[in-house]
Amino acid sequence: MNTLKAYYRRLNGRREGFLYQQSCVITVLCLILSLFASNINVYSHSLPLHPHDSSTGKHRLFSPTFYGNPVNVWSDSPGTLEVAWSGVGDFRQPAKSHYELHVKSAGHPWYFGTNPNFSSYTVDVNSRYKKFTNLVAGASYDVRVRAHPSSTGHWMESNWAGGSGTVQSNVTPPPPSKPDAPTINSVSASSDTALSVSWTAGASNGASIAGFRIEWRVSGSSESYAGSDAGASETEAAITGLQPNTTYEVRVRTRVTTGVPSDWSTSTGTTSPSGPPPSSKPDAPTINSVSASSDTALSVSWTEGSDNGASVTGFRIEGRVSGSGGSWLGANAG
Repeated sequence: MNTLKAYYRRLNGRREGFLYQQSCVITVLCLILSLFASNINVYSHSLPLHPHDSSTGKHRLFSPTFYGNPVNVWSDSPGTLEVAWSGVGDFRQPAKSHYELHVKSAGHPWYFGTNPNFSSYTVDVNSRYKKFTNLVAGASYDVRVRAHPSSTGHWMESNWAGGSGTVQSNVTPPPPSKPDAPTINSVSASSDTALSVSWTAGASNGASIAGFRIEWRVSGSSESYAGSDAGASETEAAITGLQPNTTYEVRVRTRVTTGVPSDWSTSTGTTSPSGPPPSSKPDAPTINSVSASSDTALSVSWTEGSDNGASVTGFRIEGRVSGSGGSWLGANAG
C-alpha cells in the first residue's frame, strides 16, 4: 500500500510540473504575439499611405522630392538650367522604370505635344538629374517630374513634383580686340655686327596700338630672344651688337595699351663678314708681241686689260732666259 501511495505522489508531481511548463510556454507565446502586433501597429503608422486612384483602382508611386524638399532647380552658368531630385520608395511599392521630365517657359501652360515653350524628356531611373543648355539668359522656367513603375498591374505613375528656376543672365564679355600681325618687309646687313629691319603695321582691329616689339636670336638656336621696343609710328629699327657673318631669326609684333598683342611675324637676316671688303683687281694685260730690236735687246708690246675700278699706276715687265730657271729681271713702265 505504501508503494502504491508513493507511485501516485510521483505521478501527481510530474503532472503538476508538465502543467506548469505548458503555462510558461503559453505565457511566452502571448508576450511574443503581443510585441509583434505592437511593432506591426507602430510600423504601419510610421509609413505614409500610397495615394489611391479611385478611377483605376491602382496605387500611385510616391512623388519625387529633393531629399524631402521640392525638386531642386538652379543655374550656375549663363544659358544653363539644372534639375535634380531623389527617388522615394519603400518595400511596399515596385521598382521604378524611368522618370518623366517636363520643362516650359514660366507663364505658359503645360503642353503635351510640339510647342516652342514646352519640352518632354525621359530620364534613366538611376540618373535623377538633367541639365539644359542654350536657354535664354535671364528667362525663368518651370519643371516637373514624376516616376513610372516597372510593373503596372496594381501601380501607376506618381503625381507630379515641380520646381522653377531662372537662367543666369551674366553673359561672358567678348575677348578684347587683337591687331593683325605686322608684315616684315626686309632684314638686311648694315655692317658685320648689325642688321636693319623694316615692317608694315597690320590692321589694328579697334585695338589701341602702343608700338612694336622687335626680338632676335641666332637662327636655329634655343637661346632666349634679345629685344627692343619701337614707337607706334616707327616702321624700322637697327639691331646692333651681333656676330659677323651670322644668320639671325628676327620677329616683330604689335604692342597694345590693353588687351592682347598681335601674333609674331618672323624673318631672317645675315650680318656681313668681318674686315674690309676685298679691293678691286684689274684684268691681266694682253702681250701682243715680243721681237728682237738688236742682238742684245727685245721689244715688247701689250694691251692693257680692264681696271675693274682699280686705280692703275703702271705695268711691270720682267724676263729671263727661257728654260733656265733663273731669277726674273724687270723694269716698270708707266
